[in-house]
Amino acid sequence: MRVSVIIPTFNRAALLARAVDSVLDQDWRPLELVIIDDGSSDETPSVLDALGRKADEADVRLLAIRQPNKGDAGARNAGIDASTGDWIAFLDDDDTRRPGTLTAQLDAAGSAGVCCALVAKGDRAMPAAPRTLMTGNCAAAFLRGEMSCAITSLLVRRDVAAATGRFDTSLPVGSDMEWIARLAHYADFAALPEIVADYNRTENALSRFSGLDQLIARDAHDLRVVGLILERCGGSPRFEHAAWSIFAARTYDRCVKHLLYAGQIAEAARLLQAGHKEGADVDILRRTGRKVRHAKLLALVGRRVRHPKFRDASDIQG
Repeated sequence: MRVSVIIPTFNRAALLARAVDSVLDQDWRPLELVIIDDGSSDETPSVLDALGRKADEADVRLLAIRQPNKGDAGARNAGIDASTGDWIAFLDDDDTRRPGTLTAQLDAAGSAGVCCALVAKGDRAMPAAPRTLMTGNCAAAFLRGEMSCAITSLLVRRDVAAATGRFDTSLPVGSDMEWIARLAHYADFAALPEIVADYNRTENALSRFSGLDQLIARDAHDLRVVGLILERCGGSPRFEHAAWSIFAARTYDRCVKHLLYAGQIAEAARLLQAGHKEGADVDILRRTGRKVRHAKLLALVGRRVRHPKFRDASDIQG
């Protein structure tokens, strides 16, 4: 039973070898490593050439594929297409897998088509409570925010990945979240309450945004994900509209607050109304409406809503 680990990479030549070594050090065999060079302009091709011998010595089948830049979603799709494993795992090029974790997840998976686990960010585990890892029929719990997992913790059976479909390349951000939502609406999850990977933040990490302008730009994609989940998962017998409504409302609430922090009150009010028309949870949006009204009152005296944590808008991160 072969496992394929897929690593998309883009201009991370200095970090890629560390991620690769963490895969080569796994004790599961047969093992396949698929690296998708997503149009790198640095020394990544040279690094990949040097890694071929190491993979041979570790008895790992290495596939290194270079393509024009298509983003994380396109690179993951290419990796799945090229892979031959019965199970598929994902790893980002600046992250690392802990030793023995592929074997542990295969053991934990049982009859489930997916196994997720904890990942570490510094000295913090994500999610913080192991009981909130996705397990069983967890589609509604995922949408309600009661259960979660990171893409780098997933081990997915090939037939389940195929049935879930491809990562959406039209989403510059959020494609992993939207794919996990579809995955949860198709398959049961097993959970391994152990840390299997380490998330290492780097300056050009694609999932990190700083400053309100970047966050507001990202919000447009997050709002698209809301609609896509309804469109693509709404016909599943696992779909619960009330859970989606809560997910939608929380997304709209977050996006409205970003506009309020930026002083864009009229835009925030219009977005709030769009949330109501979308069918987002009324109780949550009622609280959002109070925030908009509060912002209007502050504007009368030349003030604006401030982020509870960041005093300067340029420091706000997401």
